[in-house]
Amino acid sequence: MRARPVVGDQVRLTSDFASHGDASGGPLAVGATGVLVQDDASTKPFKVKVGDREWWYKEGAIEKCVAASGASSSSSGAVLRYKMVSANIASGGLRVRKTMSLTSAHVASVEWSAFPDDTIRVAEVRGDWVKVHPGEYSTMRSSRSFQAHDPATEGWCCWTLGGKVLLQQVSA
Repeated sequence: MRARPVVGDQVRLTSDFASHGDASGGPLAVGATGVLVQDDASTKPFKVKVGDREWWYKEGAIEKCVAASGASSSSSGAVLRYKMVSANIASGGLRVRKTMSLTSAHVASVEWSAFPDDTIRVAEVRGDWVKVHPGEYSTMRSSRSFQAHDPATEGWCCWTLGGKVLLQQVSA
């Protein structure tokens, strides 16, 4: 049995989503992710946000993408990779914050062409934030805005901001 996702979890469609009501009409595409923003315990309890769209899904149509424990990999053991969405990110790249707050200190940038295929490894996903994998620390050190920080606990990026997707999951 699947663990019930909780508000703030990053979620995706299950393999049998089509058998759970109108899930195929929602903004989640196969392989894409969204954020669970509400659970009202009704017959269609899960309100999921993808970009600027929201949709209510039945139980069984979605599942949690990343373990709540903050594991550094997906349930299959593969490292999560996210690609920068060029149309939504300024020319300097994506800001990395010390903590999960837009007012937190800017400690580095994920800059264009600094990372292979403009993708980064992600250690954890929490709501609209991703924790940059500690293995990316050495590449971020070449960032113009780099400030020393603890790569095990610090170094967060918004993956969605103002209804725009900044990072798109490319593997799990």
